[in-house]
Amino acid sequence: MQYEAMEISLYDGTSDSSLKLFSIKSGQLFVDGKKKEKLELTVAPITLTGVVYDGKKVVQEGAVSIVSLDKDGNELQGYWG
Repeated sequence: MQYEAMEISLYDGTSDSSLKLFSIKSGQLFVDGKKKEKLELTVAPITLTGVVYDGKKVVQEGAVSIVSLDKDGNELQGYWG
């Protein structure tokens, strides 16, 4: 049977409407006709803008950490730059 992942909603209210076709045959996952261990869905990148504060003072230099969390608050991945 053929399935479609066509609407991905994120916890922040944004969504992506990319179409991904996959099937499950005899308990095995197939994506684009190729056997896979997991279904990977890619969401378009976002752009963050703003000012970073340390209390009341604007931070002039340093690194910013952006971390993706699941609904239970567990860290999935992070970026430090």
